[in-house]
Amino acid sequence: MSADLKEKSAAAAAADEKYKKIRDVYAKLREEHLGALQTQCNELQKTPGPAVDSEIADLQNQLTALQVEQVSSVETRRVMEADLQEKNLALQTAEGRIGRLQVQLQEAGKAAVTEIRDRLLKSACSRALEDIRSVSALLELPEFLQSRSCPEVALSYTSKALAETGALLKAIADCDVSPEASEPLALIVIQLASYLCGGLINSKAIANSASSIETSDALSALCKSCTEDGTGVFTNLAGDFGEWRLNVVRTHAEALKTSLTEMEHLLAQCQPQIKDVNEEDLASMLEKELQHTMDLVAKAEQRFKDLLEQSKTLMTGIQLEVHSKILNSCTGLMAAIATLVARARELQNEIVSEGRGAASVSEFYKRHNRWTEGLFSAAKSVGAAANMLVEFADAIVNGKDGKLEQLLVAALEISSCTTQLLVASRVKARSESVRLADLEDAAKEVSKMTGKVVAEANNGVSIREQSGKYVSLPYPPPARLQSAADYEFAQLGITQA
Repeated sequence: MSADLKEKSAAAAAADEKYKKIRDVYAKLREEHLGALQTQCNELQKTPGPAVDSEIADLQNQLTALQVEQVSSVETRRVMEADLQEKNLALQTAEGRIGRLQVQLQEAGKAAVTEIRDRLLKSACSRALEDIRSVSALLELPEFLQSRSCPEVALSYTSKALAETGALLKAIADCDVSPEASEPLALIVIQLASYLCGGLINSKAIANSASSIETSDALSALCKSCTEDGTGVFTNLAGDFGEWRLNVVRTHAEALKTSLTEMEHLLAQCQPQIKDVNEEDLASMLEKELQHTMDLVAKAEQRFKDLLEQSKTLMTGIQLEVHSKILNSCTGLMAAIATLVARARELQNEIVSEGRGAASVSEFYKRHNRWTEGLFSAAKSVGAAANMLVEFADAIVNGKDGKLEQLLVAALEISSCTTQLLVASRVKARSESVRLADLEDAAKEVSKMTGKVVAEANNGVSIREQSGKYVSLPYPPPARLQSAADYEFAQLGITQA
């Protein structure tokens, strides 16, 4: 419409310009012609005669016709000027309307972009909330106690989540200056949710196997606080961009950043420190750790025998029968673990002797530092788990508020740790190795004895509840069934390994 009006306006202007030129030329010619006629008429008037009178009359008629034509031309010009003014007015009206429409179009475009941006952000926040709630529920499952991870993976997720939290805080600060700065928020939310969920899962898995109870509790607490603050961030970001809401988001984001920083520090402490050991000390250090694990298992086995004798003097009847069966199964489990560690040690020596070539033992371990770290970590975990099982059994026998259910947890932890040792040992072993077959047989025996401990502990809980001779514990019957399911889960891991 605008182009058509401009085209008509240009045509009208060109016609007007052409008309003015023609009018000026015509006026000049007319004046010259009138002057010539007037001069001719005057000359003829000086010459009397009928012929002259006739010519004068003819000239006067021509003059009258020219005057009429002039009046007609003036009227035509007036009509054309009126039409031009009308078209100019229409053009101005159209241009004004075009301007208003352009403003409306710009405003509608901005509103559409804002609406799309808000919908995208709300969708991203909604999905992030679903993910973090799913992860939170996953971390509470009893089966998750068997999950394991390595600090490097957890650190990778945590560091990226920390970086995205910083980007979120910067975007929020930019929103205070200009609302358009909220455009990258949806992408930040998606990436933050992804890295945060990965960090939570892997950090909680690290907490499950941490050698220090303090570290385990601290990581678990940080996972919980990160979950709460992450939920707060995503919930409030999905709302309107009021100043109060941005301040709430900023508060949760700052708290999340603090928790992730602390988590990053703890995860760094959980990393194996073998890389810092001199090459000459590496082989002896691993050997000492394996020997220390065997010593711990041997002491645990002897301690269970002592507890069995002690229970015979402190308990009678059903209580003695239950605890005797449990302690006997724990003693058998320790013996199976001792065999497993010995077989792992033999397989490790075979791997080193076959794979090092002309290199020294220390050089071999240094060259395969990841494998060495796995062995080192697995050996420490087995020793710590055996010690934990002894402590729980000691608390039960000596009446130190020990619970049979704690034995279930400790037994499952041992099963998981021995699986880790099996996997770490067989990574570089030949599939046809006899020592590998011996190790796998030992792992199956550990699995079998773990099942026996779980069964005896569950049986003890059942007898306790039926006889009513012991203090009621918070574990309901379904939890005992779940503990058995956990054992089956761990046993499956050993079988697949």
